[in-house]
Amino acid sequence: MSKIILISGYMCDETIWQSTIKTFKNNYELIIPSLKNYKTVEEAAKSIGRHIDIDTSIIGFSMGGFISLQLAIKHSEIIKKLVIVSSNGRGISKIREKKLNKYLMESNQKNFADLFYKLHFNISFSKNYLDNKKYQNEYYEMTKNLGYQTFKNQTNLILNRPNQLQNLKKIKSKTLIINSSEDKLTPLSMSKELKEKIKNSRLKTIKNSSHFAMIEKPKIFNKTLLDFLK
Repeated sequence: MSKIILISGYMCDETIWQSTIKTFKNNYELIIPSLKNYKTVEEAAKSIGRHIDIDTSIIGFSMGGFISLQLAIKHSEIIKKLVIVSSNGRGISKIREKKLNKYLMESNQKNFADLFYKLHFNISFSKNYLDNKKYQNEYYEMTKNLGYQTFKNQTNLILNRPNQLQNLKKIKSKTLIINSSEDKLTPLSMSKELKEKIKNSRLKTIKNSSHFAMIEKPKIFNKTLLDFLK
């Protein structure tokens, strides 16, 4: 049975993949690694790399995209297919770095989930979904359940992520880059940049969706994956 490794985003767990799990679970072996304890992209990639064999495809979302690119660079000969969702190959921008460092300084065990929600929810979902109570609750609960130490680890992972743009030419896996038309965190220019630098790649934009296309547009998202991975 072919294997798919689903690599989640910043302060996300398997909750974001529920529709994808239902779509693929009968025909693929699914692995969703915990990202709670990793403090660097390299550390995460080294650990997750142990699951890779010649019939493995990788789907990386947002922060998980940074890790997936690292895996694809290191294991280009054996990764079957690569999907990068709402992510990029750049190092952190000065503006983002300043915000995250400020957030680290202000956060503690009691307030980190509230701060994370206030900072990220409105920029993660498109305007049609901002008042959706189910999404609000799930987003907040993911953060709270993952915990303060995970928040600190993953924030440092993002702050110290490598700029991979010069290494993307090493990727030989057939690659799909998924972008969303209303994504405020990963604009189309970043996805086009990946497409230009990864030779065997194509770009798919999901309309009327923002950062979490797998939640906002699950049918379109999963069909896009199915068509690519089959």
